[in-house]
Amino acid sequence: MISFFLKYIKYEKRSSEHTVTAYSIDMKQIVEYLSKTNDSHHPELAHFQMIRT
Repeated sequence: MISFFLKYIKYEKRSSEHTVTAYSIDMKQIVEYLSKTNDSHHPELAHFQMIRT
């Protein structure tokens, strides 16, 4: 899912390589955080409040 988003912002939105890299790093950090805090180990099941904080 992340790779699809990164391709979208790179090719469809024509974001710079720096922007794509920054989003990639941020999203990997979010997934890592959610994997540690979510008992089910499925970051896609996280609710909005978990990500917002």
